[in-house]
Amino acid sequence: ESDAGCAPGVERTHSAAVSEREHLPRIDRVEHLRKDTARLMAALDAPATLLVPVYRDKNFFTREPETQAVIPTVKDASSLIDRASEIVWLGTVRGADCFGLDLSELPEPLAHPALAEKAELLDLRMMGGLLPTAEAELLAYARGLLHWHRSHRHCGSCGALTKPREGGHVQIGRASGRERV
Repeated sequence: ESDAGCAPGVERTHSAAVSEREHLPRIDRVEHLRKDTARLMAALDAPATLLVPVYRDKNFFTREPETQAVIPTVKDASSLIDRASEIVWLGTVRGADCFGLDLSELPEPLAHPALAEKAELLDLRMMGGLLPTAEAELLAYARGLLHWHRSHRHCGSCGALTKPREGGHVQIGRASGRERV
């Protein structure tokens, strides 16, 4: 099989390759839970909550023993939450909450203790074909939602900064009160 479209030094492998980690099922976006702010805040403290870090539209990957997305739990990487400039709730995976974290304002994200020696930053467009479909979808969803937050910080109506609502799926102009979805 051709390695065209892969990052330099990456060999394409079949997604059915045996992995030490179980493949993630598809995310359940459970829209009605987005409005429960107290529940979402509590989920940020739950040890089993999954975190999908993103840095300037790039995702974090490990390549040993095979290419995998870095999706730590709060138990293993809670310090990333405090360093995130934006946090968005993505939904649930196997009943565990899942949040996207924008680490774009960190000067050296790979130096952070939760990521050091475990990860490298790569473009999902080059790596997505090496991942199970559900894992690639989760990374793309986090990347897209966080990109929207970074590129639409101001309300198109009033020009004021926006504030997130509903787990980051709605932005409201601080002066106009207009919603953006």
